[in-house]
Amino acid sequence: MPPSDLDDVRHYVHFRRKVIFSVSEYIEKHGGGLFDISELDFDKKVVLHAYLIEIAKNTDKTQVDFFAIGATLLASFQPNVGRRRLTADKFQKLLLTPLFAGGEISEADRKSMSYQMEILKIFNSSINERREIWEQVEYAKYLNSSIQTPLERLRRRAWKVIRLFLRVVVVGVLLMLALPLLLLPAQRRKELLAVPSDWINKLSEPPAYEWREIWLHFK
Repeated sequence: MPPSDLDDVRHYVHFRRKVIFSVSEYIEKHGGGLFDISELDFDKKVVLHAYLIEIAKNTDKTQVDFFAIGATLLASFQPNVGRRRLTADKFQKLLLTPLFAGGEISEADRKSMSYQMEILKIFNSSINERREIWEQVEYAKYLNSSIQTPLERLRRRAWKVIRLFLRVVVVGVLLMLALPLLLLPAQRRKELLAVPSDWINKLSEPPAYEWREIWLHFK
């Protein structure tokens, strides 16, 4: 199977930077606003992936902050915007378009209202996506130990050791508690373990929110 853009951003720094700067150069040229997703030179997931990898791996905190802001700008690219390129001025002008000038709803008013609702829907989608991207950016920052303070790095290392110790203790306690159960008849043992088994199954269910949309794979 030939490599995809997603594979390339994972393995090649120069391609990853090319993907990222294609967005920043576009924003710099056209300014802020809402743009059609077709204006992106690469698939949106590929671009976001490139940003997240740089945020998670780059050792320069200044560059990490720069990439974090750039990643959120991806929310400015939405489907169904077309070639209109809605800048902040155009968006404000659209919302302030006077309606019902003749005291009743005209055909032009209906078209304007329909267009306003369409743009507001795209704008709300952009806001929601910006929030989702920022959550992924924060998680990518969390993965980047090089930009953490020495105290934070020490805390994380200590927690890894403590967590391992707690696992050993818990397993040891469970084994000690399980020994008397081995002496009971099979049916009685099954009855005693029924309730704990139900709780274990509930606790083992995946949480409602996971980082499934972050595709960071490092060797």
